[in-house]
Amino acid sequence: MKTVFMVVYTIDVNKGGMTTAMLNRSKMLVHNGYKSDLVTFDYNPYYENITSELRQIGKLDPDVNILNVNDYYRDLNTEGNVDPSYYEDEAKTEQEGYFIQDSEYDTKQYIRYFKQGSYV
Repeated sequence: MKTVFMVVYTIDVNKGGMTTAMLNRSKMLVHNGYKSDLVTFDYNPYYENITSELRQIGKLDPDVNILNVNDYYRDLNTEGNVDPSYYEDEAKTEQEGYFIQDSEYDTKQYIRYFKQGSYV
């Protein structure tokens, strides 16, 4: 069975135009013997809900998957288990042993970290 991937930046329940055309096209492909998946690139933590609702209202065929690139790499690199405490130290601006140069007097927003005189 051949697989057809259709790429779009985002999919949502209340989108029209190109999204509706893609959903209809994917349904048509499935009914004609192809496997069809939709690939999205935006970060959207609600794709499970969106997929479920699109299936409930009949816009998304049960055999069509929505594959999000962000979700794919998150799951690939974390095996689906994200422990937020891992990032707590990383999120602190002040880090012991580092000299911090920030954008206090500049229009751009940045922070540079130096350790033992080297930019890290």
